[in-house]
Amino acid sequence: MPNVDQSRGAELYVVLPFTLLFAPSYYHVATVDIWHCCEAPTRTTLSIYLPPHGLPDNTYNMPNARRGVYHVPMPIDDNHACTRDMNPSSGDARMRRHLRDSRSFTAGPMPVEQFIDCFLPQVPSERENEILSSRKAFRNVPSGAPTPAEIYKPLLEALNKSTKHKSHAPGLVFANASARSENPHEPGYMKPHICCYTASNGELVAQSPISSRADLGYAELFIEVKSDAYLDFFVDPPCDATAEELAAHEFVARHEPDRATQRVIRSFGQHIMYTTEILARQHRTFVLSITMAGSTARLCRWDRSGLIVSRSFDIRERPDLLCDFLARFACASNTERGHDETVEMATLEEETLFRETITKHVREQLGVEGDALAKAVSEHYEPGYVMAMHVNAVDMENPECAGNTERFLVSRPVTVPLYVYGKCTRGYWATQTGTGRVVFLKDTWRLPGDQEGTIINELNAAGVRNVPTIVAHGDVYAKSPPAQKTLTLGEVGYGLERMRGTQELLSATYDAFHAMRDASDKASRIHRDISVSNIILVQEVNGAPRKGYLIDWESSDKVDTDGLALERARTGTWRFMSIKILEYPEKGHTLQDDMESLLYVILYCSLLHLPHSMRNPDHLHRFIHKFFDDCSYGVGRLHGGDAKLVNTDDRTWTQRIKFNSQNIADWLETVMNYHSPPRHLRREWWDRWSNPEYLDTLWSAFMRRDLEKDDAVQNEVKKAHQRVRSVEDSRIPFIPPTRSYDKDDATFCLAKESQPVVPRKRLQVIAPTPLRRSERLRTQLMSPGPKPTQTVAPWRRSTLASGHSKGDSTRPKKRIRTH
Repeated sequence: MPNVDQSRGAELYVVLPFTLLFAPSYYHVATVDIWHCCEAPTRTTLSIYLPPHGLPDNTYNMPNARRGVYHVPMPIDDNHACTRDMNPSSGDARMRRHLRDSRSFTAGPMPVEQFIDCFLPQVPSERENEILSSRKAFRNVPSGAPTPAEIYKPLLEALNKSTKHKSHAPGLVFANASARSENPHEPGYMKPHICCYTASNGELVAQSPISSRADLGYAELFIEVKSDAYLDFFVDPPCDATAEELAAHEFVARHEPDRATQRVIRSFGQHIMYTTEILARQHRTFVLSITMAGSTARLCRWDRSGLIVSRSFDIRERPDLLCDFLARFACASNTERGHDETVEMATLEEETLFRETITKHVREQLGVEGDALAKAVSEHYEPGYVMAMHVNAVDMENPECAGNTERFLVSRPVTVPLYVYGKCTRGYWATQTGTGRVVFLKDTWRLPGDQEGTIINELNAAGVRNVPTIVAHGDVYAKSPPAQKTLTLGEVGYGLERMRGTQELLSATYDAFHAMRDASDKASRIHRDISVSNIILVQEVNGAPRKGYLIDWESSDKVDTDGLALERARTGTWRFMSIKILEYPEKGHTLQDDMESLLYVILYCSLLHLPHSMRNPDHLHRFIHKFFDDCSYGVGRLHGGDAKLVNTDDRTWTQRIKFNSQNIADWLETVMNYHSPPRHLRREWWDRWSNPEYLDTLWSAFMRRDLEKDDAVQNEVKKAHQRVRSVEDSRIPFIPPTRSYDKDDATFCLAKESQPVVPRKRLQVIAPTPLRRSERLRTQLMSPGPKPTQTVAPWRRSTLASGHSKGDSTRPKKRIRTH
């Protein structure tokens, strides 16, 4: 057994008009030696967070033993038609994205015995007589077969084998979940071959319709089977390998692009999808699973730090290993199986309180009644599924005093993580049981670096406007690995997608701009993740315009004397990143990059929620895809921003959009000219973007105009079969292996609807003159034809690369501002 140490973590704090509670958990840290599967594998020591067997005396005593919280509600899409971002039609894209990401968070192989000892407790001596012998337990499982069914059917029979008083996993049942699917061969509909449930939950799953995802909502663990050992996604080093050989070994093999290896890749991608969905549909700290290739098996442990994989072993030759694993798992507590026991089901009285307070708050925020009110409430409340979370709050002014345990009620989240690794934030509207106040609860995994509570406290002390104000903080103790739970008390609002019109869009984003400027000027900090989801609208006074708040400061960073972020890395939401950060992330984030992101946020919201000339849903989708989401992979990293760069020269993209509101059209045109002045203004406006006071003055003048108050619409956008991750939870988009649309160029995107699309014609190349970057991008993005008469001047290309320019007649002294 590896050495085990005990640690505590994080903090809790309360803010006004929002209250943020960071709830880390009490945990063990086990140190084990494993092998990384990176580009150049090296041996290292990994700290693994483990549930404890006991808690300190001052830890909050959770009432009653809980059976765990299963099959929790998921966010619903804008049409209330399906789970947000889990449309089955995009399953294949999600699978490939998970596979691409998996190389960065997978570690192994870990010796099987050490894996079992590290992650599961011993079977209690008083229960040993309940465990069935492992002798020849899996002798009927073939070592290989033409189909997975010929493997998992005898395996399923062996797993469920029992006598009157003994079984391999007492209290648990195993079922064929793959048969319970409407379309078992499509990634978005598929389910694991075998799922393990408690006996009572197995009955609930059997009674649910096959179209439901209850199989994953109730699963304790799952087993995915491939038909032969050569289909194993991982490759173990030889047992007698030297240190040099181990260092050079690649645990995740690089597969050739043939049909067999595509089966391997697809199968493991599906395995990741199942894990992701279990983590989303249950309150979990980790998930255990088994991947099989023929009769060889690997044990897997998934948490927000990544994946640890055991060495492979043959269950026919070593049935004791799998039987020991299952017996320990069956005898483990809910916490030791990976359930987060800081969450429990609420009482009927608490559910009534939650429903009434949420209904009242929605009515105040939206001013709706009847069916519209019921529909809005359903975004946060699912009848029969109200949970309670416990937080131990400590007064910030008296941190040495014992904290009071607060109980908060939640139901349907507004966002859940659809990936395994990272902060993986859940967000809820919640009710504080002691006061009946509606709050926002943010549940996120703790990462190294400054805590968001510390950051916001610093901003408050500096007098930064339109950010939360901290009034208390403290620790929360629980029987789970470290996670941060953030609660926001006071007013809780809606995202920009609920804006009422042009006035509210420009007003709320102007409030966010004030927060950005104040943070930079007064606290030397920049946000680095300006996006649609990080600006919220709050109705503070009846009849007054809703106020904008800039939230989620956990990705922010201090800046040096030159205004550059101390951390030189790409950070933010892909759709709204500046041109510079997309192409040259190592050059450092600045306030001007955040300003550019805010420009893209307003353009994006205008395209989706204000009336304009592009009424064709397909054209609008193509515009958004190319301008905001498009990317490519090369030289070891993602690249993007080609359409944004081309648009800085002659507004190739945005000039075709005619907004009904002349005010928003004027604002966008003027601010784009500030960011990248046209030729005739470059000498005069060279500092319009480097000095944010110009934008502030312009914005203030626009707010004195008679802006449209109720012109918001919901423009229809054609859904792509292969979608990138949503704005709410996406930082890096999915990259398809090939271009999604062969005709997805600027001319096709922006063509007038009355004009027919004509076939392309191949033109003869007259001279092999190398194209400058802007011309090359235009050639890629637009239909073939004569070279454009307008090109990006040489000083513009060098400016975008460096962020600076000279001050003569051909190189105006201008600093290009990019998010």
